[in-house]
Amino acid sequence: MTDTRPATIRNAGTPALSMTRPIDPRTRITASVAGSVAELDRVYVLDELGKLFASSTREVCRAHARLFADPDTHARPVAIAVCVIATGDKKIVIAGALGDTVGRAVDDLMVRLRPGFRGPGGPAPMSTHTPARRSNADHG
Repeated sequence: MTDTRPATIRNAGTPALSMTRPIDPRTRITASVAGSVAELDRVYVLDELGKLFASSTREVCRAHARLFADPDTHARPVAIAVCVIATGDKKIVIAGALGDTVGRAVDDLMVRLRPGFRGPGGPAPMSTHTPARRSNADHG
């Protein structure tokens, strides 16, 4: 089924990210889509990955994102963004995120990837802290 919703450009009013270095021209960043994913969402994930890698000191050889959206067959819309990254130190980084729109799933994916590709300080250690859940009584 074709997505007939109007496409929007995310981060339209924000200034361009200051990059610490250009991405190595040998780095390949690709994306594939399934379901009702707009072309703008594919371009958005490629742009966000490019910004992430440009602001990182960690070398990236290849990255592939996969986007999926199924807005019609569930009680609420489902969108999934997954990324597999091969780094220069021969490690594989895999992350995924779920959202009610592809844009929100991509935004959450970038939040998950960012600690491993932090800027000049290098990769941040992964946290083992799990935030406490709020009970219904906390919502007041």
